[in-house]
Amino acid sequence: MQFEINDGERQLLLKIAEVALGELKAEVRRTATKDYHDELVVEESTLSGLIERLRSAA
Repeated sequence: MQFEINDGERQLLLKIAEVALGELKAEVRRTATKDYHDELVVEESTLSGLIERLRSAA
């Protein structure tokens, strides 16, 4: 699926994603349950990739 967003929307998505990544990193550090920790690590990697794509789209 593809869709177009304008620069203002891209900037807002990038800001939201960066805040979410910071919160996710903290949650990864606090999580003791291995299965949940592993899920969070995958989410962190996915979110990091999305942030890089948003940055490179500028």
